[in-house]
Amino acid sequence: MDHDEELERALAGISGDLNSQPAESEPERRERPAPAAAPARGPAPTSDGNLKSVRNSVLVDLQPLATQINLPNTKKFELLMQIYDATKDTKLIELAYQAGRSIDNESERADALLRVIREIDALG
Repeated sequence: MDHDEELERALAGISGDLNSQPAESEPERRERPAPAAAPARGPAPTSDGNLKSVRNSVLVDLQPLATQINLPNTKKFELLMQIYDATKDTKLIELAYQAGRSIDNESERADALLRVIREIDALG
């Protein structure tokens, strides 16, 4: 499975987590102010159909989400490593390490920590 497919699977899990919140009643929604639009975090995709530009914009948007959303540590680790694989942003290795060391299952935790070591070793 390539990184794009893994990222798509991780995001499918995220959207499932976000959609699992109980629905609000109609009157409660009207009383609350509308949420402010999220600030732009990077360049907007170009209209010329440049998929690489769209991909880069998605990665810029995903990075802060990966640390803000509530995911199980295993999924958070995988998401951070997938974004790292796509961007090679070394700041994500530390974040992935924090998520990896918090994984409850000892075997999965060991695999995650070994992956962090391999990524650091690959940097030289």
